[in-house]
Amino acid sequence: MQYIDIHTHKENDDDKVYSIRSYSIIDNNNIPYDKPFSVGVHPWDSEKFNFCHFDTLKRISNKENLCAIGEAGLDKLRGAEYHIQEKIFRYHCELAEKTNKPLIIHCVKYHDKLLALHTELQPKMPWIIHSFNRNAKTAKEFIKKGIYLSFGESLYKTISNPHKYFSELDKEFIFVETDENDYSIQDIYQQAASLRGIELEEMSEIIKTNFTKCFGYAPVVK
Repeated sequence: MQYIDIHTHKENDDDKVYSIRSYSIIDNNNIPYDKPFSVGVHPWDSEKFNFCHFDTLKRISNKENLCAIGEAGLDKLRGAEYHIQEKIFRYHCELAEKTNKPLIIHCVKYHDKLLALHTELQPKMPWIIHSFNRNAKTAKEFIKKGIYLSFGESLYKTISNPHKYFSELDKEFIFVETDENDYSIQDIYQQAASLRGIELEEMSEIIKTNFTKCFGYAPVVK
């Protein structure tokens, strides 16, 4: 059985896991282009941003193993002022459209603005909000717009929002991830399957089907 880790900052040596490792272009000159990866300007790095980073992103966007643009996004608690974060985010949206790549999004307390931007921009390429942790109403609003939601360690926390409603979500718009937490992707899959009351193999098929639809190809572990 194959596992897909849609978003991580950790090395992967498991030959059963298709792992997309995320990199911030700022202060990072050691991206291994021979493995699946995503790249962008993380909103936490937005205060360090200058226009040369756009040129670097554009150049890297042609790499064969680039799976997605990002993570990019909006963060109310950390990073530059909103208007700067929004400008950087809009560039990522534009680049995702030009390169036909999904956009992986980091969003903290700006979900209303993110919904408004999606309505304004009407992107053709999929958006994926990683480490989603908002309430059920917000989750369903994003899914209604065709935006994918990715879940990680919050599925283990009984007091978290996702733990309470994960079983109710449309299966066609969910992913799972490890991000920077201590759980393995196998752990996350098992918990996701348990919360939905299904077998692990069915959970694996759901994620694989969603990946193929979202990214436009079936993941292959090398």
